Amino acid sequence: MASCSGTLIAPDLWATAGHCIADDDSAGYCRPGVLQGYKVVFGFTDGSNNVFPEDDVYDANRVVHCVVDDSYCYGHDGVTVDWAVLRLDRQVVGRTPATIQRRVARVGDPLYIVGHPSGLPRKYTSQDGAEVLQIRAGPRDSRDHANVHTVVTNLDSFSGNSGSGVFNGDTNEMVGILVEGGEDWEITAAGCSVAHTCHMDPLRLHQAGCPGEEVVS
Repeated sequence: MASCSGTLIAPDLWATAGHCIADDDSAGYCRPGVLQGYKVVFGFTDGSNNVFPEDDVYDANRVVHCVVDDSYCYGHDGVTVDWAVLRLDRQVVGRTPATIQRRVARVGDPLYIVGHPSGLPRKYTSQDGAEVLQIRAGPRDSRDHANVHTVVTNLDSFSGNSGSGVFNGDTNEMVGILVEGGEDWEITAAGCSVAHTCHMDPLRLHQAGCPGEEVVS
């Protein structure tokens, strides 16, 4: 996807962030049904030269499930509800779907992320120091979102990583989908954009612009 990342979770199913599908983050555009104008491209790496064989290009032609509601909050511990599952026009060739982690993530679990930060070719962020910092759980009395968790992390991600799969560094199982984070860039006195740097423990240090990177699980 040109503006986001995602993960193959079944031979013809693609998981990403709901706001990657919704226009202007409007939940009205994020609903099951026919989808037009979206393609999923595999193999976008430094060596691809922007030329892709037919087996790496797929139409995402149906929304199986989609929800966007970043105002879905409970007290001071907001739970971000933002994900989508898309059906591709055919089964993907030569790619193995991710294995989904069935247990709830735990504080301290090592993590890594695979995606396209700032629209760059595929990047793998090492799990060296990246981990689960906090778990926010949905309310037990919610029929729709009781099992939704927001996993707050210190992953290194940028715009374009939205929808990226986040994986357990020990098991390589998919923990969830990256959906939100802190500031990506800051402007220097000379007017240049440089990457905004956060400490590895942003929740404890309360660093400005560093709320942690949020993963829907």
